[in-house]
Amino acid sequence: MQIDVHVVNAFVDGAAGGNPAGVVTDANTLTSAQKLAVARQVGLSETAFVSGSEQATIKLEFFTTARQIELAPVAEHY
Repeated sequence: MQIDVHVVNAFVDGAAGGNPAGVVTDANTLTSAQKLAVARQVGLSETAFVSGSEQATIKLEFFTTARQIELAPVAEHY
């Protein structure tokens, strides 16, 4: 299975620097174990997974290389 991961740099005005995070924009079919495996392979401090939701517009889940977390530290700044 191919999973596309985008790297987004927060807190930067240009193309370089900032705080990189992985983002998977189509995580609808991924299990929690698969999300953790992707986050470990990406190797960044956080990876966000976007999927559909019946309760909201989207569902966001955040994983470090070790576990799922409630909110990515980079998102706390917004």
